[in-house]
Amino acid sequence: MKLVILGHENPDFDSIISGMLLENIYRKMYRYEADFIIPDEVLKDTAKLCNKYHVDYRRYQKKYELDEDIHSVLVDHSVDLRNIPSVIMAIDHHPTKQELPYLVKYCHTASTALLIYNMYKNIYKFSKQEINLVVAASYIDTLSLKSTKTTPSDIVECKNLIAKYDLNKDEMYRDGLSITDMSDIKACSLNGLKKYEINNNRVYSSYVQVTEDELNKIPLILKEIPRTMRNKGVDYFVFIVTNVSNMTTKSYLLSKNFGSSIEVMEYNHIASRGQEIIPELERKLMRK
Repeated sequence: MKLVILGHENPDFDSIISGMLLENIYRKMYRYEADFIIPDEVLKDTAKLCNKYHVDYRRYQKKYELDEDIHSVLVDHSVDLRNIPSVIMAIDHHPTKQELPYLVKYCHTASTALLIYNMYKNIYKFSKQEINLVVAASYIDTLSLKSTKTTPSDIVECKNLIAKYDLNKDEMYRDGLSITDMSDIKACSLNGLKKYEINNNRVYSSYVQVTEDELNKIPLILKEIPRTMRNKGVDYFVFIVTNVSNMTTKSYLLSKNFGSSIEVMEYNHIASRGQEIIPELERKLMRK
């Protein structure tokens, strides 16, 4: 049996690091024939982070085969709408109410990379570079541990790993607060895109992290999103804006049934897409 490890479409830094770690663990410890594969595009901001942390994401960019002897393990998502080899397991830090026909390893934690580290730290020897990537992924996926997806134990664990391995906390903190490049409106509308299937509804979600000065570009992005919805047959689109100037989040819900109206939710903190925003939509759609 051959395993294909897949992050979500347009993978972010945590998705890529999680896939790399799992490939290393499966190959070195279990001697599995396992390949982490990125079959699609890596966005510019993610590519920049990978290059900074010496992660050669291009080596994983290839196509997978569809064969009955090949099975998929999902990381950083639990449902994949692509035509992929049959899924046998998912490892994710985002909760789901859906009943899935395969094993889902879930834990409320800062990053999927940190979840994988805790799953295997007692039986696999992580290198200093791997530890560095785990902690960096945790900072980058949580706006430097300020998102509600971060638990108190995550903060303690990251602090301890930084001290033990003498990691560059200041650099990770700056990278965690990274601002989305807002120069390309269409690219911004798909930044960090994730796809969901909720109660027979096709749901897309993207996000940007911006300063107060860039908020004037949000209406332009909201005009771009309906085009994607029509072209891709999307029922609901959740666009999330995190204002790093005041550490708040606003989510915009567009629906093919709403016409031109948009539902807006405001959070007086940095809200987690996977822990708060999508579960709220999931509860709403599961009641229908």
